[in-house]
Amino acid sequence: MFRTEGFLSKIGRIIIPKSLTKKHQSTRKLSRKLKSKGIIASHMTVQRYLKNSNGQLVIKSASAKIIRKQIKDRISFCKQRVNWAVQDWRMVLFSDESLYELFHTPNKQNDRVWAREEESVTPH
Repeated sequence: MFRTEGFLSKIGRIIIPKSLTKKHQSTRKLSRKLKSKGIIASHMTVQRYLKNSNGQLVIKSASAKIIRKQIKDRISFCKQRVNWAVQDWRMVLFSDESLYELFHTPNKQNDRVWAREEESVTPH
């Protein structure tokens, strides 16, 4: 189906603020957003529009979000143990940090978002 310039500019007014700026949503979410506004456009149409608008596909990286208090606590912990001997460290039991989902497994497809620059995408 041929898309007119007016149709594409309508898509752009809705998509650009949601994808290439700080929001960074997936093409499927953007397609649903367009549908709720009465504009029928598949996620592939949205993807083509973003690609033609100098967007690039970025996969969000996972990173631990810690607050200032946790940072201070970690620094304090390290300072207290900076001079420990090997014998002291042998008494420490390391437990592996693993991700456990209580309800559902995360959908890795939702980690793909469009942005103008990879650095502008915040990890989750």
